[in-house]
Amino acid sequence: MNNTQGMVVNESFSFSTFKADSVLDVTHDDTGRRSEVLRIRGIGDQATRFAFASGDGLVRLANTGAIEDGNVIGHFLSLAPGRNEDIFEFYKKNGFLFPVSTAQYESFSPEMVWRLLLRFKATVQLMTALDGTTPEWQTLLASTLLLLLGDPVRIPFRDNAQAYESVVNSAIKTIEKAPELPDIDGSAEAHQKNTYTISDLVYGPTFELDSEIYEDISSGSAVEFTRSGCTDLRFRNIVRTYRIARNLPAEERLIIDFLFHFMMDIGILGSIDYMNGIDFYEAPHFGGMTAELSTALESVARIVVRDEINHNIRHISPKYDTDKMAPSWEVPDLLSAMYFSLFFMRPGIEVYRECANPNCNVHFLVKTTATRNKYCCPACANATAQRNHRRRKSQRS
Repeated sequence: MNNTQGMVVNESFSFSTFKADSVLDVTHDDTGRRSEVLRIRGIGDQATRFAFASGDGLVRLANTGAIEDGNVIGHFLSLAPGRNEDIFEFYKKNGFLFPVSTAQYESFSPEMVWRLLLRFKATVQLMTALDGTTPEWQTLLASTLLLLLGDPVRIPFRDNAQAYESVVNSAIKTIEKAPELPDIDGSAEAHQKNTYTISDLVYGPTFELDSEIYEDISSGSAVEFTRSGCTDLRFRNIVRTYRIARNLPAEERLIIDFLFHFMMDIGILGSIDYMNGIDFYEAPHFGGMTAELSTALESVARIVVRDEINHNIRHISPKYDTDKMAPSWEVPDLLSAMYFSLFFMRPGIEVYRECANPNCNVHFLVKTTATRNKYCCPACANATAQRNHRRRKSQRS
């Protein structure tokens, strides 16, 4: 670590908040339906401070300035949805993701908070996959689709103010407005060659879209095009946007073109659920992942990572510290601090790696060249070695 006797040196930024107490209120209505409310209160006499230093990542500091937890992001990534006791312990040590009152408990949706975690995890997974050599599409697909098409995360703050809303890509906003797009009269073109010529950034420069299939999907009639899910509203909007939306920024058009070809050639997406993953209406045909489609996916993944990080650090602002006569940053909350830590990661040099101990899912920051560094701590390395030794011993007996 880049520290002297457990002390951070050359920190890029620091941030302070209060540790938090957490309670999960569970109620049932007259029909027996269960509902949960997460209540959080800052502990006013228990401040905690964080710092980021290159090579260390985000660390939590003790009152003395010594490193108390050298792997805050790794411990956040290790949290699993539904394990409330673990995330409550995280809040107790590190505080809540956003500022909360120290005078009273504030209420949040547990599901929305877990979605925040899963979006952060997906971002880290994409950063890891995109770092270095050309990534395999299998390492990009699920996280890219989740961040791109997953329902937005909305967390209201006290007094009904909007505290947080996750980023929605402009291409998705265009797709959602597909029914409002003005129609383009393509009757002459369709009569002449039974296709519409579309400018295409995946298989370009142009792609011939079957006019009968388009009209079938766009109208929702499912006469010629009868695949399972063909009447899905999102799919129909994507197809309509693909043909009609013109003069869009190149990145926006690329995302629309990718989604169109992916659903036409691989499978129509059903639900995209933060907890349960991605579901198709029928078994996907991944044999259709051509080199062109894989290249487009990588480009879309890079756009998604950029937008996710930029959106979550947008409230961070530079300031000049006259006590130190040095530049510093004003960080509003813990979530911003964690994304800001990703912002400072050195591409091709650092990566978050999951511990190789099968009983531990902690992630840790490591140099990409340290291929032998597979464990988050010596205890996990020793536990795995002992487990392997016992397995070999039992096999010999």
